[in-house]
Amino acid sequence: WDDYYDAAGRNFKSDVSFDDGTRTLTEYDVDDLAIWEQHILNYDSNGALILEQYIPDGGGPPINMPPIILSGSTASFAENGTGVVYQVIANDDGTGGTTLGYALAGTDAALFNIDSTTGAVTFKNAPNYEAPGDAGGNNLYDIIVTATDGTLSNSRNVAVTVTNVNAAPVIT
Repeated sequence: WDDYYDAAGRNFKSDVSFDDGTRTLTEYDVDDLAIWEQHILNYDSNGALILEQYIPDGGGPPINMPPIILSGSTASFAENGTGVVYQVIANDDGTGGTTLGYALAGTDAALFNIDSTTGAVTFKNAPNYEAPGDAGGNNLYDIIVTATDGTLSNSRNVAVTVTNVNAAPVIT
């Protein structure tokens, strides 16, 4: 337990507990022992944050928190290929809406599609390593993926690298 004072000079205590990957921060009013708030953070086995909940005033309805994007910030994709280039993986506390939606922006976003319900990102046209289509002309495509719960959103910059494929020579 740690003692703290808020801006009004009221004394409160803070307690942090851990249980199977969940860290709960609970703040108590020292004078009447009422729970002020709980902030619950869930982590995976590698210590990455996977879910966040905030419950005000000791048990009121949870306050909506933005989705957490779990997928990485880079992807590689072989030239001339088709299929999913990058998969947005996100988690939400469930208070903003029933399902997550996905959107795409960024310098090279016009070259991609995103499935707004699954978060699957694909090239509109198969990329060609020898003729880069990205803004920098270096086969490094810059996009921004966004996950939204209908009220709040979170975004991640993603760099997609198109790799060269050693194609068999064509004899004419």
